[in-house]
Amino acid sequence: MALWHKPDPHGAIDKPFHPNCGAIGIRYAGVAAWETAVNEISSADPKRANGGTMRLGWSVIAWIALITLIAVIAMVAGIPVVRRMTSPSKEVLFQKGLERVSRGDIVSAREMIRSLHANGAPEMALLVQARVLLAKGFLQPAIDSLENVEGGADIVKMKLLVQGEAAYRMGQHSETEAALIEVLAIDSQCVDAHRLLAASYYDIGAVHAAIHHLTQTAQLSPRDPRPHRLLALIHKDYELFDEAIPLYKESLRRGPDQPDRDDLLFEMASCQVKMRQPREALNTLAMGRDGIHENVLRAECQLGLGDIEEARTLIVKVTKNEADNLDAMVLLGTILLEDGDATGAAEVLLRASTKYPKDYLCHFKLAQAFTKMERLDDARQEREIAEQIRTLRKEFAELHQVAWDNPEDPKVRLRLAALAAELLRPDLEQVWLHAAAAVGEIVFQPQP
Repeated sequence: MALWHKPDPHGAIDKPFHPNCGAIGIRYAGVAAWETAVNEISSADPKRANGGTMRLGWSVIAWIALITLIAVIAMVAGIPVVRRMTSPSKEVLFQKGLERVSRGDIVSAREMIRSLHANGAPEMALLVQARVLLAKGFLQPAIDSLENVEGGADIVKMKLLVQGEAAYRMGQHSETEAALIEVLAIDSQCVDAHRLLAASYYDIGAVHAAIHHLTQTAQLSPRDPRPHRLLALIHKDYELFDEAIPLYKESLRRGPDQPDRDDLLFEMASCQVKMRQPREALNTLAMGRDGIHENVLRAECQLGLGDIEEARTLIVKVTKNEADNLDAMVLLGTILLEDGDATGAAEVLLRASTKYPKDYLCHFKLAQAFTKMERLDDARQEREIAEQIRTLRKEFAELHQVAWDNPEDPKVRLRLAALAAELLRPDLEQVWLHAAAAVGEIVFQPQP
């Protein structure tokens, strides 16, 4: 009786067989051959069995030994094949490593680095390691770690991206631009390069270049709300309020739950107030937080709609929490002037002008209050101060456009820094000093 069922005459086709693993197929073929040998012996005629038992016995042993050896060799040969089938490729390990770094999972990223080394991909391992160094704030070591890394276009591109990001975070705009322009020469659709270049150009006041790369980023990453967010802020800062509003709306459409949603809504509402759209501004504010600055803007909207009492209620609420809020004090002074209380308005506005001596609207409103009180000399003095501030602000605004049109000019940026200091804006002074220093060494490249 046969130990197994009779084999297929065409050779073990009834056995499981993986078309991509020849060694596995060989193993099954070996088993089938072994079965065939045993079946042949068990079905041999009696005469042959009785007359040549010893000879056939040795023959069977030889058959079994040979087939066993073939099966063992096939199994050993098949192990690397199975491993190749189950092990992830170098490219998969590389992408997983980058994803782990972006998620902040440094431990898992280091596991991917070890796997890349084990799989003969040292360049990819070094690139992931450089990303780990960037994530931990070791910027120059990240650059140095890739000094000897070479490879194809993809490896070079990733190396340049690391160098560009590290240079940007170190404030080295010239090196940032050089690295990232080279990335775009390799891959003009590289969204990370466009995003970093946009940020770098924005930081130094090269607004045309920043807008170009923000637009490219927005096109290449249609779900990313950040490019339109920054585009909107640029237009708002340059008082292009009508252009800023749809940009804010697009950012909100792309990212309705973005982290700084409330700031976005406040900025958009501010633009709507400037465009004399108080109802639209109130609707925008209704979608956001109920904060001090939002309530000041709500009060301004209500005043624009003629609801003085609602505006007053909101301002009183604000001043109880933040007595020295400039916008609240100026708005309260405006309400008191509307009420005919020039003395009360002057009292509030004097306090505001002392606290914020370079605010144009404060001095302008105070001049109106003094005029109604018939303090004409004081009114004239306040008008002169207001005019001086207005002149400074006008030059400051105009030079922004000059800086926009001349991204390589450090002198205009130094003048903007000086004007910011005169206007008691040390934050803006530092921004423009930094920009002037950066453009002094940067050579602008043509935009791809």
